[in-house]
Amino acid sequence: LAKHRTNEAARIRSVWFCGILSLSIIGVALFYFLDDLIVAALLSESFATASEYFYTIGIAMAIYNTIAIYNGVLLAHGDGRSVLIGNVVAAVLTVVMLFSLVPVYGLHGAVWSIGVGYLLQFAILLAILLRLINRKANN
Repeated sequence: LAKHRTNEAARIRSVWFCGILSLSIIGVALFYFLDDLIVAALLSESFATASEYFYTIGIAMAIYNTIAIYNGVLLAHGDGRSVLIGNVVAAVLTVVMLFSLVPVYGLHGAVWSIGVGYLLQFAILLAILLRLINRKANN
C-alpha cells in the first residue's frame, strides 16, 4: 500500500509539473509574440514602452509557478523550515540586487533582479528537494 501511495504521489507531482510547465510555456509565448496586442487591448498606450519587459516577466513567472510545486512538495513532507530558509535567502538576495541594479538600469534592472531571484529560489528549493529524496531513499 505504501508503494502504491508513493507511485501515485510521484504521478500527481509529474502531472502538476507538466501542467504548470505547459501553461508557463504558453504564457511566455503569448507575452513574446503578442506583447503589442496585450498593451493595446488591456493597457493604455503609456505602457507601450513596458511591453519589451513582458517576455522577461513571463519567464520569471514561469519559474515562480514551478517554485510553487516544490514549495508544496516540501511542505507536504514536513520540511517547512527548508522552504522558509530558501525563500528568505532568495528574498534577501533579490532585495540586494534590486538596490544594486535599479539605480543603474532602472526598470530593466528590476525585472532582471526579480527573475534572477526566482531562479535562485528555484535552485535552492530544488537542492533541498533532492537532498530530501536522497535522505528518504537511504532510509
